[in-house]
Amino acid sequence: MSMLSKVTSGKVIKPRRVLAYGVGGIGKTTWASQAESPLIININDGADDIGTPSTPIIKDWQSFAEVCGELVNEDHDFKTVIIDTLDDLEALIFADVCANNTERPGVNEIEEIGYGKGYKFARAYWRKVLSAFEAMRQRGIMIIMIAHQEIVNIPNIETGDEFARYVPNIHNKSLPMITDWCDEVLYMTYKTIVSSKAGDFGKKNTFAIGDGERVIYTTARPYREAKNRLGLPDELPMPVDGGFDIYKQYIPTNQ
Repeated sequence: MSMLSKVTSGKVIKPRRVLAYGVGGIGKTTWASQAESPLIININDGADDIGTPSTPIIKDWQSFAEVCGELVNEDHDFKTVIIDTLDDLEALIFADVCANNTERPGVNEIEEIGYGKGYKFARAYWRKVLSAFEAMRQRGIMIIMIAHQEIVNIPNIETGDEFARYVPNIHNKSLPMITDWCDEVLYMTYKTIVSSKAGDFGKKNTFAIGDGERVIYTTARPYREAKNRLGLPDELPMPVDGGFDIYKQYIPTNQ
């Protein structure tokens, strides 16, 4: 049968692939836990107060791979898998790379492997992670990856200056692979207004104002990593109780 005979038309509805990142304590895990029939793969040990079903604390790469295999192959009722957090998973990957590399046995830090080879080895792990997540999606499971934020300096090739950008706290050798795979990359933060007033000797004092309002940014800007494939508004509210349903209303269904 030819490939052209297999062409389909119309939207294909599949479980979403989401990366939610932001400042610590803003409520990323609470937000994710409101998805359908969730299970938290608990690497961060930060889900005790939420009450959502979670695995024992995952302390090494082998345990993470094992629970992924069970979610793919065993009978269960979970419809959403939450990885809490992705940056903690990366630490497990780095530790396993160091323990099993043959370039420089006995190293404790991935940089010590030399010539960027450690990060190359780590990307092979991430490919296994994404492959496992795809297998879960074939079972109808939504994937939500939680990460903390970090600030990186981005060079402006036009002016030679640098500007700060918020991104998920994953090494830049692996982050593009992960964000490209995702349907949504959502940046969760407190809404801030920057103000300024005249200071002494003609100086301008700049300061931030905020009342604790939490928001989710869904589209990229020079100062933030974000994206979505749902045509979401640039900004979604993030109430104290989570607000996952606000995002969920934009997800197409088969009904």
